[in-house]
Amino acid sequence: MYYSGIDLHKNMSVITTITPDGAIVKQSTVPNTDFAILNYFNPLGVQQKAVVESTSNWYWIRDLLETNHIELILAHAKYLKAISYAKVKTDKVDSQTLAQLLRLNLIPVAHQISQCLRDSRDLMRARLGLVHKKTSCLNRIHRLLEKFNLSIPENRNLHDLSTLDLLSELPLSSLYNFHLNALIEQIRLLHTQINMLEKSLHPSLIPDNDVQRLLHVPGIGKVMAFNEAAFRAVQYFPEIKKYYQSLSRRKHKSIARTLVAKELAKICYHILKNKNDFNNKFKSIELSRIKSKQWPRLASPDA
Repeated sequence: MYYSGIDLHKNMSVITTITPDGAIVKQSTVPNTDFAILNYFNPLGVQQKAVVESTSNWYWIRDLLETNHIELILAHAKYLKAISYAKVKTDKVDSQTLAQLLRLNLIPVAHQISQCLRDSRDLMRARLGLVHKKTSCLNRIHRLLEKFNLSIPENRNLHDLSTLDLLSELPLSSLYNFHLNALIEQIRLLHTQINMLEKSLHPSLIPDNDVQRLLHVPGIGKVMAFNEAAFRAVQYFPEIKKYYQSLSRRKHKSIARTLVAKELAKICYHILKNKNDFNNKFKSIELSRIKSKQWPRLASPDA
């Protein structure tokens, strides 16, 4: 068995291959083309295993090597850094370190998302980026108004898009109005793009069995983070509210809500791991309320 460490860059890769005893067999810098990568590995024979760090561009090399019967391990970048710290760092040293850790079975393994799910996950990450940009624009409007001690008209919530129309009434100079209108246009555009992106995901995600199982969990909605889910769960489920209140008497409210979110995350983990339906329990306590069966929840997880 040969062990290869791949230090993957945008246009080229540095690859080091070692024997089971740790001796270097081959080390090269090759361009990131299918031909060059396979030209490196093919002469080494079939008993091979390789490792690459979980950077943003690992998809293609994983598919290429797996197609050619070379097992590729994906190393968790954060944990790898903790165990492979070195004062002298070069591409060759990095690739050799990867190979040695692979040989010793010390690679902190990261999850390799299946090929069929990549586009959906990356599109959801793109949505999250758009949401962050929208929130940034909203925050910048708040900062702009704070400069002049101005409030949102009628005490409206800025997240409500109809509120944006009222901002034209604010007493701002022409230049600040230009700044404000630019932010408003960005918010409207981002809102449209977020909605379009969500609709494009619905046909593949909503009927998914795992998604339908998760929708039975308190606080989990069509689009939801765990902290948001905790807020909703505390709001609508008396047993969860009681648990939250017991925590908030001893801890800060934000910490108490995070602990509720942690419990919801545990529930979701076990549902996804075991492929079981939600048992309508929180901390082993039967919940007195059952979530409604409205869309996006289907009649049953297998529907």
